Amino acid sequence: MDILFKLETFEGPLDLLLYLVQKKQIDIRQLSISQLADEFLYYINQMEEFNLNVTSEFISTAAYLLELKSKSLIPSLSDKERKEYEYKRELLFRRIEEYARLKQLAEELSRKDSAEQYPVKVLYTFPKVDEKKLVNIVKAAIKELEVKQKVYVIKKENYSLEKVMEEIEQSYDSISLYELLRNSTSKYEIIIKFLAILELIRFEKFIIDENLVLKKVVKANVAV
Repeated sequence: MDILFKLETFEGPLDLLLYLVQKKQIDIRQLSISQLADEFLYYINQMEEFNLNVTSEFISTAAYLLELKSKSLIPSLSDKERKEYEYKRELLFRRIEEYARLKQLAEELSRKDSAEQYPVKVLYTFPKVDEKKLVNIVKAAIKELEVKQKVYVIKKENYSLEKVMEEIEQSYDSISLYELLRNSTSKYEIIIKFLAILELIRFEKFIIDENLVLKKVVKANVAV
């Protein structure tokens, strides 16, 4: 029955993968792909045994893991095959890590308790910016959507953090943080946009002023 309880909590394949990774309590890149694939398939079989819905996302993820497992067990891969395997493995690890960040932020933003009792930690520093106001902007944008779905369910594989960063960088020179976030179709989109903004600020491609306006950093050309 303990297994059944665990299975019912999984929101999707990435949620299950994150659980399997965290259970090991080691760095994700030290994990055996073969073992990860076996455990993932075991849980899918348990889901079917308990008549739980196994979506196409679980099936496609299982196929992806089996492909990686088969490659990991072949000792004589060509250089091209080895690079492809390493790329796909790293892509999987990065998606799990990104999902973990989204889930953590989503859970913090979804707390019903007051910000004073359970403050949301912002791991970036913003000169002249009230971090509480920053978090409240995100909460306000989420509230405006009025959707009931879990904020950390990932529906589109191609909607990555890197892609959102690129879209923001190409589309805006200056925009209110609230306007950028409220122009979203899901809570997941709001959160990944917020993470993209943090990354763009960290890489010094944008700044955010005291009015919570995001502005692109224009670097002057230095004559040689």
